[in-house]
Amino acid sequence: MMRSQTLRLAVSAAVVIIVGTTPAAADSTLSGTALSGSVDYVGHTLTWATSGASPATGDLAGSYDGVVPAGATVTFSGSATFHMGPGATNLSQSASLSGAEGVSFSQRVGQGTYTLPYSLTTTAPKADDGDKVGDVIGSLSASVASRNCNDYGVCGGPTISLSLAVVATSSDTEPPVVTLEKRPGIYAESKRKGVNDYPLKLTFALSDNSGQALGAMRLYSGGTPVRTATTNGFVKNGRYSLKIRKTPSGSGPFYWCAQAKDKAGNFSTFKCKWLSIAVPISRANVNGCGTAGYGPTLEWLQNYFGDVREYGYAEDRTAVRLRNACNIHDAAYNGITIYDALDKRFVDFRRWSRLEIDAKFRNDIRALCRRELSSPKRMAPYLRTCTHGVGLTGFLALIPLKGLSAVEDAGANTYFDMVRAYGGVGFDADVTEPGIQPQRPPQTIPPGGARNPG
Repeated sequence: MMRSQTLRLAVSAAVVIIVGTTPAAADSTLSGTALSGSVDYVGHTLTWATSGASPATGDLAGSYDGVVPAGATVTFSGSATFHMGPGATNLSQSASLSGAEGVSFSQRVGQGTYTLPYSLTTTAPKADDGDKVGDVIGSLSASVASRNCNDYGVCGGPTISLSLAVVATSSDTEPPVVTLEKRPGIYAESKRKGVNDYPLKLTFALSDNSGQALGAMRLYSGGTPVRTATTNGFVKNGRYSLKIRKTPSGSGPFYWCAQAKDKAGNFSTFKCKWLSIAVPISRANVNGCGTAGYGPTLEWLQNYFGDVREYGYAEDRTAVRLRNACNIHDAAYNGITIYDALDKRFVDFRRWSRLEIDAKFRNDIRALCRRELSSPKRMAPYLRTCTHGVGLTGFLALIPLKGLSAVEDAGANTYFDMVRAYGGVGFDADVTEPGIQPQRPPQTIPPGGARNPG
């Protein structure tokens, strides 16, 4: 049974009286039922196209221009153009679609060409449980108009109007249900203890009231899809798996998502879970003790003075190599899972805050200092400088006095203060988006992708 009815498509024009020398247009009325097309009328050109709808047929053809399946997406697009010769007129153009925000242009114009492009999108109402296949459950209307008016309010120009019937295609409105199985622990291609070896089996269960559904899953690295799989068409309710046999491409952090659709077009909720997949540190976009965010020159200088520090004099001169600590710090800022060669364990840094990572960086430097400078005992003053050193304020004050030799006073505290002051450009606060996101979002999909950059 029809619930509503609107007018058929019509292209109409009234008398146009233009201020100035533009000739007046005669009355004209045009009609048609096309869901797309173009019409020219006394300086006006309208174009339109309707996607998501099909021409009305049978009994519906007498009342509607097109048919839209319940719940479908409809787009109405095109342009309204007016060519104005010598003189002036009051031009009004507009486009509208039910459920979408329309666009319009209204202005007194002189000689020239004026165009209003539009692309409007809406979603048709969904069917209710009591609706039968073929029932008209509602309607959508679309229109585009271009009109010019004289100062006495006499107007003319074409108008395109479409009436679209929303038709129930299925009485099934219940969506499928998808459940993802947990995969705890860290996965790595490694014989070290404390990690899971491949294959990594990603399993989800799908169910639908119809007994069948189409399932799809996708593996993401830092918000970028790296692996996609679907069931073999519509399959029975049950458990379905994708085996990951080696470390996937990308650097992470990794998460996977699944969704299902039934034959009635209902979609399940989009479900996601995080995965701890370790990658080689060479994939982690690390650059030693430099910061790429400030340009290659400064990055090189930071590497030159920061990757290796030397303490002591003459035969006591000892190098402390800090590059590993800096690389682990970079990987942690990216929120990924790596093997921490200093702590000799795999670590998932996704949930670490920037402050926690910076504090670990300081502790890593101190551990490297103690490893290289604890003996002989006469190295104790240099060990103290390495494990502590001047703060950033003191270090900057020493540079005008000592020049490049000021680095002799730098230590773990100096490095810590530097990353606190300048390292924020390299911290990824949203690991669900590709690239570095400096601002923490209020929420992410999936939850758990927002990181504290404080």
